[in-house]
Amino acid sequence: AWSGSEFAVTLQQGSTVDTVRLRSMEFSWGDYSTIFGAYLATGILYLMLGLLGAWLLPGTHLGRALLFVGSCGGVYTISAIGIYEPYAGFRIHALAEAFFPAAVVYLGLVFPRERGKLVAPGAAVACWISLGLAIPYQLLLDLPGAYPVMHAASETYLGIASLGLTVSLVVHYSSAEDDDKPLLRFATAGVLLGMAVPAIVMTVSGLSGGKLPVNICTATAFLFPLCFAYGIVRECVAAGPRRDRATARFTA
Repeated sequence: AWSGSEFAVTLQQGSTVDTVRLRSMEFSWGDYSTIFGAYLATGILYLMLGLLGAWLLPGTHLGRALLFVGSCGGVYTISAIGIYEPYAGFRIHALAEAFFPAAVVYLGLVFPRERGKLVAPGAAVACWISLGLAIPYQLLLDLPGAYPVMHAASETYLGIASLGLTVSLVVHYSSAEDDDKPLLRFATAGVLLGMAVPAIVMTVSGLSGGKLPVNICTATAFLFPLCFAYGIVRECVAAGPRRDRATARFTA
């Protein structure tokens, strides 16, 4: 249909039926770039954060957590570029959406300090919750009535996990005596700017059944992987050129 064409759309909620008339508008390349370009940039930053953590912190809980967060966050946001097209990438997007909260929980268990014996069982419970969401999500993905419920549950889980990480970092940073910790400083800034705002949006959107659009998350979401990665680099510089010294500083 040409731009400016008018359509009559019938909406039904329960026993209430309403018909609204909408005029079509052209979805320009500028509109596409603004929305999906932000998804792509954020996804690339998340993937880079995961690779950076795996490279600088091999064999550590923090390195594995960053790889988990970077992989899930990267796949989740990059695959969002094509979620409005009927192809297999939508299932990958739904799978990443279900497991992204577990990755955030795992990161919160090992940073800014490891929770000792709670790390393994805590991460296991988080992954089991994600698996409990992922299986019915995949099975019900094509059902219009069931998809919003699973999507809202995943959004709520991600929002709660992100808010928990935000509170943990802020409390730890406010009580830290040693200010010479670039990673803690920049990670706290990143979580406040790039995760707290999207977490609130995700939680409200999930609890309200999608009434609050999640696209606005892209305005600040890229700041979390960017700030965290910059903090890792700064911490490496402060620790010196040897990787073993940098790793010891991260895990202290």
